[in-house]
Amino acid sequence: MFAPCASFFARRANIAICQTGNLTVRLSSKQRLVKMPEPAHQLEVFPRLLHLRRLDPARNMRRYYRMAIESDLFGKSSLVREWGRIGSRGQMLVETHSDEGQAVNALMKLARAKERKGYVR
Repeated sequence: MFAPCASFFARRANIAICQTGNLTVRLSSKQRLVKMPEPAHQLEVFPRLLHLRRLDPARNMRRYYRMAIESDLFGKSSLVREWGRIGSRGQMLVETHSDEGQAVNALMKLARAKERKGYVR
């Protein structure tokens, strides 16, 4: 939902100014305001958090695998991996990468390997 716009005439063109929170948009008479989807509803191209599960009742197997990318205090990115039986505390491993791109690549590579073994999102 957009906030009401205050329109006024400039010297040479009709300009509308719309303010929503800290965002101010200036439009000429030929432009129109288009609502963009909320960031929470947009698909994430590179995931920062991934939950995988592997359930097999015949083998009494209930496993989880969680991967998350987090920043540390030194400007590097860490891939935090947690795994174990669903309902238990499990284990944790932290891999440090020099930048977020490398951490995302490691996350995607590991996710593909886990999905080949039968884990689902």
